Amino acid sequence: MSTVPFRLSSALRAAGAGAAASLPAGLSSRRVVFAALCGGSYAASRRIDTGGIQVVSLTLDDNSSTWERVGAEALPTGSWVLANLLAAFVVRRLPVPRPLGGAALAGLVYLADTTLADKIELAAQRTRAAAEAGAEG
Repeated sequence: MSTVPFRLSSALRAAGAGAAASLPAGLSSRRVVFAALCGGSYAASRRIDTGGIQVVSLTLDDNSSTWERVGAEALPTGSWVLANLLAAFVVRRLPVPRPLGGAALAGLVYLADTTLADKIELAAQRTRAAAEAGAEG
């Protein structure tokens, strides 16, 4: 039986999504609180590890300006907040209490994020191995 390693970056993304979806009715209409939870947790998780779920991403070349780099950092975070806004809308429509729906969303986000990050890591390892094999032969 294989064990799945704990990924702090995935846990941060999941915690932000779950907490935002679990907001009480009075706070849930305040988009600033929602955006701070989702965006803050996502931005912190990207500082730890960029692998995992990225709704929209932008790859820059080495000659990019400071503003282009800022935009490249803001775009994935903004798209993550919008995706979580949609997910929270769906979760709130389910016939379950908000905390339970938020916990379920957090679990799904963690599972999807770790699975995607593992697949990206495996693909990168295969690419490196193929490049090394090509360089030797």
